[in-house]
Amino acid sequence: MPRTGWPQAMWPNFQVQVSDSSTGWEHRTLSQIFRITLDQDQRVDNSNHRLIYLPNLRQDLEEEKAPITLSKDKLDSAIVEAVSAIPHNRSVLDYLLPCFKRILKQTKGLRG
Repeated sequence: MPRTGWPQAMWPNFQVQVSDSSTGWEHRTLSQIFRITLDQDQRVDNSNHRLIYLPNLRQDLEEEKAPITLSKDKLDSAIVEAVSAIPHNRSVLDYLLPCFKRILKQTKGLRG
């Protein structure tokens, strides 16, 4: 199913399955906050930020025959895989601190 409101031409091979609006929101939010993706062809987000592809998580979801979406249930696996993709010359905090700031910004927006 294509992402709601996005032209299909932008994501011709996009295989993420979103079954309802809350699942779609959860997937998009986690992708934006942690800058991660389950689509190997999606290298950047709408703001041109580089995304980290998570092939192991995708494979796990495929083996479980689960929807190929980011969710809080698999968030620990996603973060561990994303952190393991960070070059050794960068600190893990260089990745996690901006994620934390995006979480704060997101929750501030939810409160009004």
